[in-house]
Amino acid sequence: MNYKKVIKILLCAVFAGSVPLWAWTAGAGTVDGSIGSGVLGSKGGYVHPFMSAAEAHTDNIYNTNEHTIGDFKTILSPGIWLAVPRQKKQLLTIDTSSFTPGGLNVDINRPKIFRRYQAYLFYRADLTRYAVYSEENTTDYTTDGWFQYNFKGGFSASFIDQYLRSHDKRGTGVSTELDKYKNNLADFMLSYDLNPRFKLSVRYSNYKVNYDAGRNDYRDRVDNAFSAYVFYKLSSKALLFTEYRHIDISYDTYNWRDSTEHHVYAGFQWNVTGKSQGRLKAGYITKDFKSSDSGSKKDFVLSLTGLHHFTPKTSLQVTAAKRIIEPDIPTSDSSRIHSISCLYRQKLAGRIIGNLSFAYSSEQYDGVLNYGGEIKERIDNVYTFGPAVKYRFKRWLGAAVSYSRSRRNSNFSDFDYTNNTFLVRVTASL
Repeated sequence: MNYKKVIKILLCAVFAGSVPLWAWTAGAGTVDGSIGSGVLGSKGGYVHPFMSAAEAHTDNIYNTNEHTIGDFKTILSPGIWLAVPRQKKQLLTIDTSSFTPGGLNVDINRPKIFRRYQAYLFYRADLTRYAVYSEENTTDYTTDGWFQYNFKGGFSASFIDQYLRSHDKRGTGVSTELDKYKNNLADFMLSYDLNPRFKLSVRYSNYKVNYDAGRNDYRDRVDNAFSAYVFYKLSSKALLFTEYRHIDISYDTYNWRDSTEHHVYAGFQWNVTGKSQGRLKAGYITKDFKSSDSGSKKDFVLSLTGLHHFTPKTSLQVTAAKRIIEPDIPTSDSSRIHSISCLYRQKLAGRIIGNLSFAYSSEQYDGVLNYGGEIKERIDNVYTFGPAVKYRFKRWLGAAVSYSRSRRNSNFSDFDYTNNTFLVRVTASL
C-alpha cells in the first residue's frame, strides 16, 4: 500500500474546503487525475496540508508555587499553507506577543523574492484537551498572510497580516485564571533599490490587543508604528543598516499608560550560505508617557538572532534581547527584560536528530506592586531547559519525544513555580 498517497487523500479531505479552485486547474495534477506534486507536496506544490497529534503530561497545569496539580492533555494541530507561485518550504515566521510594543518579538525575516510577485497563506489550529481538568481546554488558531509585488525599476511593496486567537501562559502577571485574547498585526512595507548597494524602506504597522475577559481590560490597546530603514550591501553575504522606529501606544481604558516610543538602531546582517546567518542590532529607546505624572524612560536596547552550522550535523541557534515591554500587571507602566535562548541541534543518525534547548529571562517591573502583604517592585527570573529527540520515518512523517522543565524565581514567593512536561508528538506534512 502507498501510505503516502493515503495520507495525501486524508489530508486533502480534511482541508478540501480550504483549497482554492485555481489549484485544481488542468495541468496542476497528474495525467491520471491523482493528486500530484504540482498541486501539493514537499516537492514544491501550491498546497501543503499538515497534521500533528501529541500527548503530554505536566505536573503543574496552573503554574502555582503550592498545591500543584498535574494532568494529561491531548493536542491536535491541523494546518495548511498555500503559496503562489509554488514553494517547497514555508516562507516566513511571524512571532508576536501581547506585551511587545508594535507586536513583534523578532523582526520578520522577509525572504528574497526574484519573481514578479509572491502570495502566501498559512493557517494552524491547536486544540488542547485535558483528561480531567476540562475547564483548561483551549482552541487556538493562527492565520498568516503575505503578499509582495516587485515593480520594475527596483520598487517593491509587501503586506503581512496575522490574526491570532490564543491565551496567556498560566501564571502570567498576577492572574490566577485562563486569559484568552484575539490579536491582529497588519504590516505594510515599501522598498526601493537606489543601486546595487543602497536600499531604502519605509514601513507602517498596526497592532491590536483585545482580551476576552473584562478583568483584563487594562491590557487592551492599539499600537501604530512607523519605521524607516537605510540598507547598505557590503557584499552578497553581508549588509549594514540603520533604523528609526516611532510607536504610538494607546490603551482602551488605562489611558495613563499611553506613550510614544522613539527607537534608533544600527545593525549588521549576514548570510553565509550553508554556514552562518543572523542579524544584530543595537540602539537607544526613549519612551515618553502622555500622562504628565509618568514622565519618560530611556534605555539602551539590543537584539540578536543567529544560526551557525559547525558541521553539516551540528548547529547552534541563539536569540538574545534587551528591551522595554508593556506590563502584564495593572500597577506597572512598563517592564525591562533581558532574555537569551539557545537551541543546540545534533544529527545523531540518518533519521534521528537530538535537540537541547535553554532559555533565560529576567523581567523587572517599573511600578510598585502590593501583593501578599509585600510592597515593592517585582522582579522575575525564568529558566527553561529541555532535551528532545526527533525521528523521521518518511520524508512526510515524523515523531518526537521531549521533556521541558521551567522554573520561575520571583522576589514575591507566591509567584514562584516549577513545571515539568513530557510530550510525545507525531506529525504528517506534505
